[in-house]
Amino acid sequence: MNIKPAYPGHHPLIYWLDKELAAQKRSMRGVSVEAGLCDSAVQRWRLGGSTPSIANFDAVRNVLGYRLTVEKINQEPT
Repeated sequence: MNIKPAYPGHHPLIYWLDKELAAQKRSMRGVSVEAGLCDSAVQRWRLGGSTPSIANFDAVRNVLGYRLTVEKINQEPT
């Protein structure tokens, strides 16, 4: 699979997704469909044609074996 780097200015999560797809040797189309989205969803995000909702991005991350989390910033170590 030959994936070009994400365009400059993309959100870091889209950059992460691009790298993770390459690392797992997964196709944008396959991951989109497995996440329950239209087959071109991830490709449109990557090319800047659309922006994913949090729910859709979470579905794609779940397919890749990850989950979204919320973490407080500037926390004092415990």
